[in-house]
Amino acid sequence: MLIPPEIRKCVAFLAIKDETGVRLIGTAFFVGRPQAETASHTAFHIVHLVSARHVVEKGVNRSVDKIIYVRMNTKDGGSRWIGVAAERWRFHPDDDSVDVAAIAWAPSEGEYDYLFVSDEMAATDEIIEAQSIGIGDEVFLAGLFSSHFGKERNIPIVRVGNIAAMPEEKIETGIGNIDAYLVESRSIGGLSGSPVFVHLSGVRKGKLALGSEPIFWLGLMHGHWDARIRQDDTFEVDLFQHEKVNMGIAIVIPVLKIIETLDHKDFAETIEQDKNKFKKEK
Repeated sequence: MLIPPEIRKCVAFLAIKDETGVRLIGTAFFVGRPQAETASHTAFHIVHLVSARHVVEKGVNRSVDKIIYVRMNTKDGGSRWIGVAAERWRFHPDDDSVDVAAIAWAPSEGEYDYLFVSDEMAATDEIIEAQSIGIGDEVFLAGLFSSHFGKERNIPIVRVGNIAAMPEEKIETGIGNIDAYLVESRSIGGLSGSPVFVHLSGVRKGKLALGSEPIFWLGLMHGHWDARIRQDDTFEVDLFQHEKVNMGIAIVIPVLKIIETLDHKDFAETIEQDKNKFKKEK
């Protein structure tokens, strides 16, 4: 599978300032939501920056200034830090267990080198049924590898895997019981908040489909499932504990939960302000 290079341009890195200096904490990515053309507005996209809620909240709690810093690549070949105050982040309007955080923010396209994931790529329930997306389908994600993040510019890594379980029942995690996919892929701390995509092969429902193989946006990386090593050499499933072994199973928040978060009423005013910027000249 060849990963489209545009995927890596959708992500940015998050960091905080603590007593030791700047500390990288996770990944975020840009999402674009198309707005239809009307009599008074041209068609355009509302852009949001999305990450995992636990990355943002834990980062804010550990920071000395209550600011999350976003590292963006710039058009001149470098990178830049942009600070986002804690109060700007929004979470799921109805469910505190949804591990999604977002802000309405579109950096200057002339200054910053980035793209966004369109929510038209979302693997909705209708798409999942129509495309027979399920266990065994190939997935990939792009995000931060803290041991090699790039001195001058962000260098996102890509990891691949397969769907191991669909979100049939809620999954027990350290932040509560959540709706999620299980994916056979080792996640590392910096990948939390990364966008996850499903890549479909040319064979669907036993039939060979010619042409390009489609890619859909599956969700957001929450983290990995760990086993805690016990003294009797057996394993006890335990998320986010000490003395852990990565079991190779990652937890992915479904895209529907992200869309529900982006529908937060607090974003409505921002969207209206952005629409006014795109009014047609009369």
